[in-house]
Amino acid sequence: MQQDMSEEPLKNINLESAILGLKMTLTPEEGADARRHFLELLRESVLAVPTMSPVATMEDGSIAPGADISLLIVTNEEGVSGVPTFTQLGFLRAVLPHMEHGMFLTGAQLSNILGGSEHKLFVDGPDIHAEVQVEEMQMMIQATQLMEQMQQQAAGSNERLEIALAVLAGEDISDNRDAVMTAFLEEFSRVPIAGDQDEDADCIVLSTGAAENNPETPQELEMLTQEGSLLCFTSEDAMRVWDPTGRTSVVLPGPIIAQVAAQAEVHSLLINKGSANQRALRIADGRVEVV
Repeated sequence: MQQDMSEEPLKNINLESAILGLKMTLTPEEGADARRHFLELLRESVLAVPTMSPVATMEDGSIAPGADISLLIVTNEEGVSGVPTFTQLGFLRAVLPHMEHGMFLTGAQLSNILGGSEHKLFVDGPDIHAEVQVEEMQMMIQATQLMEQMQQQAAGSNERLEIALAVLAGEDISDNRDAVMTAFLEEFSRVPIAGDQDEDADCIVLSTGAAENNPETPQELEMLTQEGSLLCFTSEDAMRVWDPTGRTSVVLPGPIIAQVAAQAEVHSLLINKGSANQRALRIADGRVEVV
């Protein structure tokens, strides 16, 4: 292995427990919850991955740009091909003692590599085995991208949508409506989260995966709706016009907001409530339209 560790470097107790939990469910609902929990942990978990040749790395240990990664492909007894990974480096060495090369990758990184292939991801440890479908890896890719977008945009403002709203307020024509719709879908918006003062408010619950300090519990966000509409804002300043108390919010890409709202049967979005340029959007037949 590339990383010559004298002691076991991986601590995947929670992931290994989640794999065991996949076999202990009694109902389809329990099975679905256990599977979701396993995939959420896998996304952030670091696995030992055998490679056919050395992988070029930077001084800090990260993969060098453009590095060639040649993963080992195996076929199980059912004739299904997959990439073997291990929850413990020591277990990899025990199972594949002749493998000379390898690296550490997270489930999210492996999904980015394998998501477009036909191979499954095999996750093994002492007395445990799990197989991840290509479709599940693609879902992990989407979840990772969503989290990255949330982090990148958390402190920003959606100037493109603000400008489009101002132009539409000045001249309500088809082209300007299309510009608002496009800016919403191609950029991000800030959605207020329900607080103690919203005890009886209707909300849309969004699960964002397990919290770092409590991996056993999925993190859920209660996105606030008012009068049948999900509220969205282009910036913190725009949100303060509606509520000056410094309310908590979450930043999400427009398509994710529309998808989550439609799934919750909330078919109206209200952008920048309280501002001179506030505008309602309607979700109909899978499309977002300016009202």
